[in-house]
Amino acid sequence: MVAHFYNIVWAWIALGRELEDVPRADRFRLWLKSLKLYLSILGFTDPQRPAAQKRHAMVAAVLTAIYDYDTDWQPATDFASSHFRTALFALVSDTKTRSIASKLFCRDLDQGFPEDGLDRGGYAFLAYQGMMGSDWLSGYPRHEIMRLGRLLQIVDDLHDLYKDRAHGDQNAFTTSRWRDFAAEARAFLRSSFYRKLEQHALVYRYLHLECLERLSELESKKPARGQFLVSIRPHTALFAAGLAVIGFRLAPEVPPLLAALTALGFAGVTASIMLYNDLADRYKDQRQGRLFASEHPLTIFKWWLAACSLAGAAVFGVAALDLSVAVFVVLVWLLGTLYSHAPRWCVVQNLVVALCSTAPALAGFVHEPDAFSSSLLPFAGAVFFLILGREILADIRDAPTDRDYKETIAVRYGQDRAISCLNGVWLIAAILLAWTLPPGWPWWLVTPPLAATLMGAGLYLANPQEEWLLPFTKRWADRLIAAAQIGLLILTA
Repeated sequence: MVAHFYNIVWAWIALGRELEDVPRADRFRLWLKSLKLYLSILGFTDPQRPAAQKRHAMVAAVLTAIYDYDTDWQPATDFASSHFRTALFALVSDTKTRSIASKLFCRDLDQGFPEDGLDRGGYAFLAYQGMMGSDWLSGYPRHEIMRLGRLLQIVDDLHDLYKDRAHGDQNAFTTSRWRDFAAEARAFLRSSFYRKLEQHALVYRYLHLECLERLSELESKKPARGQFLVSIRPHTALFAAGLAVIGFRLAPEVPPLLAALTALGFAGVTASIMLYNDLADRYKDQRQGRLFASEHPLTIFKWWLAACSLAGAAVFGVAALDLSVAVFVVLVWLLGTLYSHAPRWCVVQNLVVALCSTAPALAGFVHEPDAFSSSLLPFAGAVFFLILGREILADIRDAPTDRDYKETIAVRYGQDRAISCLNGVWLIAAILLAWTLPPGWPWWLVTPPLAATLMGAGLYLANPQEEWLLPFTKRWADRLIAAAQIGLLILTA
């Protein structure tokens, strides 16, 4: 971190020294641009990131910012009188790198590149290779560096598309061949070289999401209005908040503010976990026809940040009132997030989902472990088995596309055994509800969805060719879970 701080300060001093005649406001903007470029150019360093390479990355960033100033902001009349030449000869000692950068600048100033301007990226990357001195980048031959630089320029053009379009600047995606460049971009973003850049610098992961979003917009893949709500899943967040409220209502003398903040926290945590899972599984979901996350990953990422902010703010409030409940919420949050990266073991992922989904109901127990209603644990158990059954049902539906991705009950043992297991799990849930809940329980609310759910699962077991029974059963399972929740809210009101 100290080296980064020194480089940031050095960049400000270097810009002031090399651009004395440039207005201070422009120098400040160039300094900010240099910092953004620095984050990207750090991806060209070795994984160990030696201090010398960090300084070289900042030198390259400052030179790139000055290059843009002399070619775009205030075009220079010629190379000899440009700020770029002065800075290049002051900051770079290697004559070969100077020669490459000088020829690139002169050709760009004379508008000597083709309409798409992608060759600029090849020569720029060649200059970066000379400046960085990193072992892994030095291992690429000249022709490969030129090819990769051209592809990086495509990514940069996608990033700058709206700005370049507004200012009439050169951009490959404003030409008639933009579809060809879009195909190249998609292939490059999934290449081993780009994955290595993502490992070296986090900014490339963000650029990956942004570029996919831009490509979807270019190809007019605009989502339907309802798809936004489908991705956020507000009903699931409300379900988690409702469970938290139930858990606190079954515990005596709970501060209302603590219950409200915990419910809000679990709503944000649930939305955060589901959005993160959408991002992590976006390519797998394409097999099932769910394309929103793969076509609009930046939108999902922004919603994920918003959900994390909501959950984080609520958790801080909970921590001020009861630290143990705040720790409990954070542990559930971590477990749910790690779910996306856990090994695809049979049943384990189903259990994790069911556990995280049931956890909000136990928040009241965490707050008052010595004083809780006898209905709480049976109710939590019923919810656990209902959610577990719902996950098994989803695995039965997804079995054809899961075979090469993860091992589920339906994949390992077949659909018949999976449905038998599903009926057994839901039978346990029904027994827990019937035997342990108080006499005042509103059975009129849960009996219809319970009967429809068990009937749908039974009919599908007898008639597996009737595929419409799977979504039918899943819908009624969701209604059963919601009805059980509403019933207990009525009972504890």
